[in-house]
Amino acid sequence: VRGIVADVFETSVEDAPLVQAALGSAAEHLIVEAASALLTDAARFGELPDRVTGGCPERLPPFQDGRDLRQVEGVICSALDLVRFPERCGRLARHLLGKTIIVDSLQRAFQLSDVNAAGYRFVARTGEL
Repeated sequence: VRGIVADVFETSVEDAPLVQAALGSAAEHLIVEAASALLTDAARFGELPDRVTGGCPERLPPFQDGRDLRQVEGVICSALDLVRFPERCGRLARHLLGKTIIVDSLQRAFQLSDVNAAGYRFVARTGEL
């Protein structure tokens, strides 16, 4: 087990609420080196009081993004631009944050969600997802 998702991403204090909103419950998912490790420890996880969710970043599909929204009015940046992470966690970072866009307002988030491809999520600068 490498740790939990929240522990591999670094961000500024100012941007932390936006990153937390973008990650949601995935922030507490376990990261394992290999899927077999998760299976090996499954019995131990079963003894914990809460559900355990985890995965192996190497098993994630390659990130594909056919849209560049940086020039769209109201778009501030991708959530991916707000975090630093070890190179070995790049696939995980792109999977979790690559299609999450930070925008200037909740109204803009709704506008963009109506006209953009499925799979994108929008977080207002105030932290609403």
